[in-house]
This record gives sequence, C-alpha cells and structure tokens, in this order.
Amino acid sequence: MNEGRIERRTAMGFVAQIEKMSEPSITETVWIDNMSNQGARVLARQSRPTDDLLILSSPKSGFHPVVAKVVYCQRFPNGAVAIGLEFDGSRRVPVSDTSQKTDHV
Repeated sequence: MNEGRIERRTAMGFVAQIEKMSEPSITETVWIDNMSNQGARVLARQSRPTDDLLILSSPKSGFHPVVAKVVYCQRFPNGAVAIGLEFDGSRRVPVSDTSQKTDHV
C-alpha cells in the first residue's frame, strides 16, 4: 500500500512562529521549509511530541494562522529539528493577546 503524499509541497523559505495551543504564552521562531494545503515542514531548535497541537502563524502578508498537529520530528546533526505538521482544518485558531508572548529558545 502506497502512503506517499497526495498533494505536492511547495518550497517556501520564510519565518514563522509556532506556539503550543495549551501554552500560547511561549512561542518559537521557525523557518517554513515547504508547505501545501495539507501541512508544512518547519525547521526549529526544539523538538515537539507527536500529536502536539500547535498554532503556526507568520507576519508574511496573506498568511493566516492555522492549527496543526505534529506528525514527526527529525533531528539533524547540527541540532536543528525538522517538524512535520498536518493542518487541522476542523479547529479554529483562538483569539489571544499576542503582546504577552515570548520567544522560547
């Protein structure tokens, strides 16, 4: 049985933020490596547990925050982590006060 991607991902290359839905006061700046309508691969400093629910957002014009589930983490020898995200279209991004967020290193 072939379990490959149905939808092709497009290389992106821009800065974004991820935050854990259950702890929105702590964010991490990430790099969006590639993306499709179904999900994205982001490069981060910290790994995340599989099935963690995150909010992916970016100041990039036209980018709307999305809820995403962590489907994999891949650590590289240089310490960076690739995080595979699957967008969860059934969940809406909660409205919050972004002024209290801190970038977690």
